[in-house]
Amino acid sequence: MVDLDIVMKDTEELTPQKLGFQLEENIHLTFDSYGILCLREKEVNQKYGCKGIDHLFDYCGKRIFLQDKWENKTPNIRDIGYFHSCIDSIEKFYKVPSLYLFVSKKSPSKKGFEMINDHNLISVYSDQMDDLINKLKVKILPFLGIDDRKINELQIKQNEIINLENLMQKDCDNIIRILSSWKNLKNPTNILVMNMINTLTFHRDGNRMPELKPNDIYNEFLKIVKNYNPTQQIFDTANLFVCYLNQMISKGIEINHLNAKNEYKWKHVAFINPKLIQRSEYFANTNQYGFGLSSEYIEKNWKKLLDLTESQMQTLCYTILPNLQYYPINMTTSPQKLVNDFTKINQSSTILPTLIPISNSDSNSI
Repeated sequence: MVDLDIVMKDTEELTPQKLGFQLEENIHLTFDSYGILCLREKEVNQKYGCKGIDHLFDYCGKRIFLQDKWENKTPNIRDIGYFHSCIDSIEKFYKVPSLYLFVSKKSPSKKGFEMINDHNLISVYSDQMDDLINKLKVKILPFLGIDDRKINELQIKQNEIINLENLMQKDCDNIIRILSSWKNLKNPTNILVMNMINTLTFHRDGNRMPELKPNDIYNEFLKIVKNYNPTQQIFDTANLFVCYLNQMISKGIEINHLNAKNEYKWKHVAFINPKLIQRSEYFANTNQYGFGLSSEYIEKNWKKLLDLTESQMQTLCYTILPNLQYYPINMTTSPQKLVNDFTKINQSSTILPTLIPISNSDSNSI
């Protein structure tokens, strides 16, 4: 709905003529905001050749004829008569259910009321402009079948949706900011970071947020995280990323509830387990030796890797994966079974040399 507190000016500083123009503008903006077709005096004159109608409203096969006079005197009887004659001339074209409202600052005279009643007009008057607008609502909206309460509820919902969309974009901006802080790091996943930034920016700037797939973003982000040496900063930043992502998802779900649509087909993502950050040290160190099989295996089994102990992770990453050619082990075997099988084999065969882990100071960190 239009905010009349903004539209209405300080009436004490305006001339009577300017106050009349202000009233006409307030009436037009108020009822136009309900989706009513509102013709001004000039448009009525151009269409019907009559200057005695200040507003002509059309809505769902019904009409409102309205003449307004904001003057510090009793309405002139001639103005009332001319208003009625203009109505007659327009209704010669075609007639539909209509209301005829003569609006004024002052109450009509006794003769004025008699003329108004004789011509089936309705007098609406008040010396307070906002009160006059409210009185017009009481007359016009029920006649047109418009429920002002429902309109207000819809407007409130729409405002809430707009606010949520703005907050969602801020969350998206924060995610982009986090990614931007990572994009210049020397890391093989840098291109994934840039692709993710481009995807988020494209959807944010193009008003295409419902088309975004947060779970895909999350899965790509996991790939990035696993390539960094574990530090508290990495862990905190990664979970901050997930926090903003989940905030976006929550707002999308709330928008779905407000507009009764499933526009945002989003589900919350899990917070990153600190073990995943710890495991990334082994992944990075193993990859330093150039064993592609290790990264392939890790990609398929990273969730199961979280169940291994520290000792088992060392055995897996520094002994088993780099030396698979020595062991008849299938890459689809679970991490736990790999370690268990290796232990059995190792107990009955020659101990193979293990790779020495790279220290934290030698690996990438941020």
